[in-house]
Amino acid sequence: MRVLIVDDHPLFREVLCLHVEACFPHVRILEAGSVQEALGVLAEYTDFSLILLDVSMPVEDGIAGLPRIRAQVPDVPITMLSGIGDAALAHVAIANGANGYISKTVGGRDLKNALLMILQGETYISPAILVEAGLDAPPPTPPPLEDVANVPVAFGMTPRQLEVCRLMIAGLPNKAIARKLKCAEGTVRLHVSAVLRALNVRNRTEAVQAALRLGIDKI
Repeated sequence: MRVLIVDDHPLFREVLCLHVEACFPHVRILEAGSVQEALGVLAEYTDFSLILLDVSMPVEDGIAGLPRIRAQVPDVPITMLSGIGDAALAHVAIANGANGYISKTVGGRDLKNALLMILQGETYISPAILVEAGLDAPPPTPPPLEDVANVPVAFGMTPRQLEVCRLMIAGLPNKAIARKLKCAEGTVRLHVSAVLRALNVRNRTEAVQAALRLGIDKI
């Protein structure tokens, strides 16, 4: 398993490395101090299991650099790290290709749970950010991860996003999807946004039509 940490503060990178190593004992970690450095690393290595990208960096912040990084590694989960507890900013990050948005105030255990969920195809935003915005209750603890390096992706969607897509095809609204998947409604909204982005459509109706053409309902 290979992880790339992108943050302009060396001390934070060092501390985060220790936490990631505690989560995944056999991990190999590479570091970059800027988006440009990260792109250089990704030009040399592409077999990453996860990228952790700081939101606030000089010259080019993580949100601005996210599309360039996503274009270089379209199938690698990218998780934003931020000291800014802003739900609107988190949604902007997800809409631009991030798979998660984690507050830098989380503890080691919560960080591990968040990373496991993201590696299993979930879209994750720190519960404190969602609760503060009045969107959701905290998400459940994830099940054990068997193989973090081999999370399948199809049609540009994670397994959970495909599941949400199939339920959209079945005509279920977000609230019903959340009940069926036993997750928060705000999380479903994020998955729906990711589905629209993956199918390159503007709304739910177009998403269903595109998904039917692709045969996603038969998977």
